[in-house]
Amino acid sequence: MTPSKGQEIDSTQLWLFIPLNQYKRPAKPLEETVRQGIIGIFQKLRPTKEITGISLNQKELTEIPLTKLDRIVPSPDWAGAVNALNLTLNEWEKSGSSKGNIVVVISHPFEGTPEVLTSWGKERDWIILDPPQREEILDSNLNWFTLQNKGGDTPFVLPSLEHCILRHVNGLSILRELFDWLWSNSCQCIIGINSWTWNYLKYIMKIDMYVRMIFVVKPFDYERLNIWFKSLFKQSTRRNFIFRETTTGKYVLSPDDPLDDKKLVRFDTNFLKNLAGYSTGIPLIAWRIWRNSLRTDPDEELFLKEDELEIDPRDKRRTIWVLPWEKVDLPVIPEGVKRNESHILHALLLHDGLPIKSLSQILPISVEEVTQNLNKLKRLGLIENRGEDWVVAPMAYPRIREFLNSEGYLIDDP
Repeated sequence: MTPSKGQEIDSTQLWLFIPLNQYKRPAKPLEETVRQGIIGIFQKLRPTKEITGISLNQKELTEIPLTKLDRIVPSPDWAGAVNALNLTLNEWEKSGSSKGNIVVVISHPFEGTPEVLTSWGKERDWIILDPPQREEILDSNLNWFTLQNKGGDTPFVLPSLEHCILRHVNGLSILRELFDWLWSNSCQCIIGINSWTWNYLKYIMKIDMYVRMIFVVKPFDYERLNIWFKSLFKQSTRRNFIFRETTTGKYVLSPDDPLDDKKLVRFDTNFLKNLAGYSTGIPLIAWRIWRNSLRTDPDEELFLKEDELEIDPRDKRRTIWVLPWEKVDLPVIPEGVKRNESHILHALLLHDGLPIKSLSQILPISVEEVTQNLNKLKRLGLIENRGEDWVVAPMAYPRIREFLNSEGYLIDDP
């Protein structure tokens, strides 16, 4: 159920799976639109004036130690998302096996949907299909599927379809055989797929014609981010935190209880609206930026004791300081990014990460050139490692997406 307008969102309703045609990204405030343009880049290069806060300036603030940060903004456990998926698929699950009974859940990069689908499938003891090896994809070897699937009517979950293809002359053979098999056999299955891969396959092989229902996670607007960030630290510590902007002292997250202060500063939604707009409503991108924006006063006794986060003193609140949005350090794509580097960025998004060898197989670039370009993109903060694979950096993703769109690449709309 979706909350009505003006009704506060309950923490249990943060995660919602909606039909694809209802998906709408949060609007970008004008401030962030300007920042991502020429003026924003110019201002980033200019020396900035020192801005003082209500009781301290930013030079006195320090980054929060990782062990403490993990307790203030811990990784999500996905339980809420799994429960939301339960509600969404309840009737479909009861419908049982039938030919072409396929549900697709589209996952935007860094949205966590593969983890959610895996947890959902394990709860039901469904088969969880691992993707084939990349050599098997190029060899058009369907054994990976037949070895894991126990029978034609056994329900299964394939969390990451993007890992079953390569943009290569032989890279779609397995996928075509898989969907032909699904269409002709009585089998109930749910498939997760990267939004970039979905749009590519819809263009190449009209994959949407095979699917019964398509869902996507409802984007996190500023209201959802406000509730989500507060729920994260409440799950990991009993400490009562308040989050205030360093330059104005205004609350960045809404306080739960009014403080006994006649001069109470108001809750300012500016930071969260910019964060929702920049992250395009993708929770883990917003989560990563939020973590990077938090600071502490080194004189604050909050971090002097190793176990203090577990203490709950009466009427004692600890302040976590938040950099103003214009001070958050976000990657910038310089004009010097060349065509080969653009090809690499697009390939990484299309496949949700690739190793050097695979990049050289699907792109007209030698292994040596791929390696050089990857190192350059890493220095710019645009990509990072995930094991042997290279992936787009979460904080850089929104700007990379807009850059590739401006360069004429097929992106992930809608």
